[in-house]
Amino acid sequence: MNARHEPRGGSKGACLGLILLASAMLTTAARAQVPSDEMFDPSQMREVRVTMAADEWLDIVRNPDPDESGDTRVYRCAFSWNGESLANVGIRAKGQASREPESPKPGVRFLFNRYEGEELEGGDRRAEQAFRGLKKLDANSLRGDPSMMRDRLIENAAARFHLVCPRTMHVRFYVNDAYVGLYLIVDNYDQAAVLRRLFRDRNGNLYKYTWTRDRGADDATRWRGDDPETYVQSPPVFHVLIWDLDNSMVDFLPAELWIPRDIMRGFELHVLSRRVMNVPAWREAYFARVRALIDGAFAPSSVQAEIDSIREQILGAAQEDRNKPYTDAEFEANIALLRRDVPLRVENVRQQLAR
Repeated sequence: MNARHEPRGGSKGACLGLILLASAMLTTAARAQVPSDEMFDPSQMREVRVTMAADEWLDIVRNPDPDESGDTRVYRCAFSWNGESLANVGIRAKGQASREPESPKPGVRFLFNRYEGEELEGGDRRAEQAFRGLKKLDANSLRGDPSMMRDRLIENAAARFHLVCPRTMHVRFYVNDAYVGLYLIVDNYDQAAVLRRLFRDRNGNLYKYTWTRDRGADDATRWRGDDPETYVQSPPVFHVLIWDLDNSMVDFLPAELWIPRDIMRGFELHVLSRRVMNVPAWREAYFARVRALIDGAFAPSSVQAEIDSIREQILGAAQEDRNKPYTDAEFEANIALLRRDVPLRVENVRQQLAR
């Protein structure tokens, strides 16, 4: 496995292709209701309220980047979702490209267990804590997506297709009773409660591939030579987990560039994907999964209906969001483009499958 940075679209395209190919074989846990499900109920948008020292929130806004040691500063806050509160929660800036100093709308991560075990007066220790079973929760600022819905829209389609993906839901986000804007809360894979919900097998390692201009690839995904034994896991099974889809059906490329993208784009960049596609049975299995996707979970009529539903739900909160880096007109225009482009992309994929 040669883990290296590739042009953004090509590498991601190959990963999504392998996800589709593997999805028929995934072993996921039987779905049971858990306390956090209500937080991601798509029928009603709720509020997240944060109470913390004003100067510490200002520091998150002004200095979201990690310090020289690579650590991101964590501050203490009180967290409230839909009026249900938890004190002594960690909050820090999150993201990569979205970390922009002086942005009034930073992405943040809540660490509900940050201060458990902390020594209290009298020698006691602060008890373990979670919020509805979650130890972490991400709140994405939606700065990079003028439609403010791509992540939720595509991950909902992925969930309907029975792919492993995080739960997402829009919220109104407040800090010290001031409305910061429309955010998207997202499950964080890196916690036992989420992985138990997704998989029957509770053993294994969780890897995150991260690439930055300064540091290159994380050590966990680096090239270690030709000896296969250096990559063996126990058990030797990998699940590729969907994450960070706010640039799906990208608005920063014109339709004439992204709509006709080859459904084989990116496979040639990696040894594994090249070899898989050279086996006729696996190649046909991939094509069958693509057909099933565009005929079912990503059928244009279904996706367009969901675009309309999400727009209606978030419209007021989006218009009141004066911290978003685009205008209300750009928000509406981007949704219109997204709605227009879905059937065009699906039709192009059908044409490629018919070749």
